[in-house]
Amino acid sequence: MLVWAADVFRVLRGEQPLGAPNAWNSDEFLRQVLPDGLPPVPGGQGGPGWPSTMAPLTRGRHGLIWRRRTVEGTQAAATAKVIAAVAAASAPLEPGRKGKFFIPVDLRRHQPELRSTGWLSQAFDLDVARAPAGRTCTRSC
Repeated sequence: MLVWAADVFRVLRGEQPLGAPNAWNSDEFLRQVLPDGLPPVPGGQGGPGWPSTMAPLTRGRHGLIWRRRTVEGTQAAATAKVIAAVAAASAPLEPGRKGKFFIPVDLRRHQPELRSTGWLSQAFDLDVARAPAGRTCTRSC
């Protein structure tokens, strides 16, 4: 969408649009990057791995609650740190039990010269165990 919007503003300023000559979407992109395909995704494993730390749902209509928090500066590995914090704050786990996290990723950052208005997002399911006490978030979180 940003590729298209940037071209609209170029035209409004009297400049030539760059266009989006590539028609790739996430499937074509992944076929180029991973010719053997993505690893298989296991089917549903039942209920959530961790009980919710929030209050039980009340009767009636349930809508979306959107909260925004801003942290000043550049934050390295922000998603990993948030996942580690959620895992640490969750109810005590059975040994070896993992929580599931769904992480959306914009694939354009891996090939910034690619100009396409196609769907170039992919979501990854991550199984994350609670880190032992005192351990910081690293690649193995």
